[in-house]
Amino acid sequence: MAELNGSASPLTERREQAIDLLTRCYADEYLDTEEFEHRIDRVNAAGSIRRLEQELADLPSQYQLPVVGGQRAAAATGIPQSVTNVMGDRHCGSELIESAHVNTFNLMGDTVFDLRELPIPPGEMRLNVTCIMGDIKILLPQGVGLDNRINTLMADFKVKGNAGETGSSSLCLTGFALMSDIKVRYY
Repeated sequence: MAELNGSASPLTERREQAIDLLTRCYADEYLDTEEFEHRIDRVNAAGSIRRLEQELADLPSQYQLPVVGGQRAAAATGIPQSVTNVMGDRHCGSELIESAHVNTFNLMGDTVFDLRELPIPPGEMRLNVTCIMGDIKILLPQGVGLDNRINTLMADFKVKGNAGETGSSSLCLTGFALMSDIKVRYY
């Protein structure tokens, strides 16, 4: 839908991209008719670009919205962002991370931070973790340094894969884990 001046608003443009993406998911038989219609309704009801993108966050990587005009480059902002998960599963892809400082509270749930597509700027991104009886998995691209400062009690911290030659970007993990598994995987 065009605005009065003849150009669509950013939300309208992103909504059209989301509908095209969902249509492709449906055509590829990734979504059934009921799920397709449900998601279209939620995308149309979304009042912000962030909310709209959250409706698509659980789709596989081949069904993600393209980065447009630096919309995902907001990861460089200094305003802390909070992610909470209580007794559930949560997937936070690159399109949901809007800050270089993220605080996460995870209670008896599983949270995945997929940072493989996040444009991590030079310097340090900080992930402050509080995890009680849950699992947190962090997916990182090669080349990003890792500084683990998480305190654990009856918890495991594991790193799989090789960081490769690290550049000027790093992820600093801080916080506390109780009876939990914290896993970092390089791709």
